[in-house]
Amino acid sequence: MNTSEEGENKMSENTKESELKEETSELVIFDAMKAEYEHCVQRAGKLDNKVYILLTVCAFVFVLITTLIEKASDFGMPQNMTKESLIIVYWLLIVVDVVAFCVVLAKLVVLLGSINFERLDIGDILENNIIEERTKTSVKYIGTKYWKCINDNHAILERQYEKMNFCVIGLVLNVTISLVLSFVCVLITMN
Repeated sequence: MNTSEEGENKMSENTKESELKEETSELVIFDAMKAEYEHCVQRAGKLDNKVYILLTVCAFVFVLITTLIEKASDFGMPQNMTKESLIIVYWLLIVVDVVAFCVVLAKLVVLLGSINFERLDIGDILENNIIEERTKTSVKYIGTKYWKCINDNHAILERQYEKMNFCVIGLVLNVTISLVLSFVCVLITMN
């Protein structure tokens, strides 16, 4: 083998290695984008699980609220101004508690609805004949589309998680008001 053939073989090997590295890096990037998209889908599943947990907590809060309403029927006629004031506070807190509970429950039910995620449109890829392009061009095109889907899906999920956080705060408010109501109930029955 002469030196010119060795040089050509060496250049040919370098070119193949370079192309292999390009394809490998493109595939790594593409796989990373697909993984990020899957992360969005998994986050949506976790959101559903959290909503189910909050709905279970709502069942306990519902029982607590109905018990507090039932206890109000045991109050006798107020004998003094203090007891009358406590009964008025009790009923006002019951109304606030029930309204807050209904709002939280309604928001949680809405959260159970389906989430419309952005998806990669394969028809667009076929229409633009991206399949015939080089790997680098195809990955760049699909990557751009995937990235748009990922960003849109993250925004959708953030709005859903904000709604869920509102529900958590609402449930904390419900439990706090219910505890205050229990304390007021004890005060009323003591007078």
